[in-house]
Amino acid sequence: MRRSLPPLNSLRVFEETAKHSSLVVAAEKLFVTKEAVSKQIHILETHLEVRLFDRTNGGICLTEEGRRYYEEIFIAFEKIESATHKFINNDKALQVTLDLSSSLSISWLTEHFRGIEEACSPLNLNVLSSDAPIDWSRSNVDIAIRCSSTDKVKYENAELLVRERLILISSNKDSVADHKINSIHDLTGKKLISIYNRRNLWKNLFEKHGVVTTTDSNIIRFEHFKWSWKP
Repeated sequence: MRRSLPPLNSLRVFEETAKHSSLVVAAEKLFVTKEAVSKQIHILETHLEVRLFDRTNGGICLTEEGRRYYEEIFIAFEKIESATHKFINNDKALQVTLDLSSSLSISWLTEHFRGIEEACSPLNLNVLSSDAPIDWSRSNVDIAIRCSSTDKVKYENAELLVRERLILISSNKDSVADHKINSIHDLTGKKLISIYNRRNLWKNLFEKHGVVTTTDSNIIRFEHFKWSWKP
């Protein structure tokens, strides 16, 4: 059934005019002209078929009918404002955005998403995947997880979740035993696999053990860890 509502713009103008008992003040509050306010009041009075204001030399005042209508309209606007405020704030409060590094989202998240979603209930969980630094002043991200050296972490409120342990592996066709890879020095000249967002892993490993080598020409890079070791 179609609602029998008066023009909503006219209601807004009426509520503001009745509140201040002044066409001029209502026009200033609504950023329109006095004539525009008068027109909207006339439209509403025509729709209701009742006079809402008495015009006098000193200004305007509500009629008895106008006063009763204003009391109801004021309550209605209060309810609309309250409902809108609750809706906006509740919608924001019930959401949390998690930004994971790409490799972590591909490998770990796919296996643990159900548990994370249940742990966050009743929050709505939004998950992003990125390796870029977080600009907290502009981002809508609530929580971010990144892989980084502890001495390079510059985020405030950053907490170490787990220390990473990297293990050297080789393909079955190029096994460690067959090629007698017994030390870090035996890796020089071998084809190495790395990922783009951690491109210095091999370089740092060699430098840590005092091995001088040019590795860039022997490195195959993948976008994600899981792609690099998946059979």
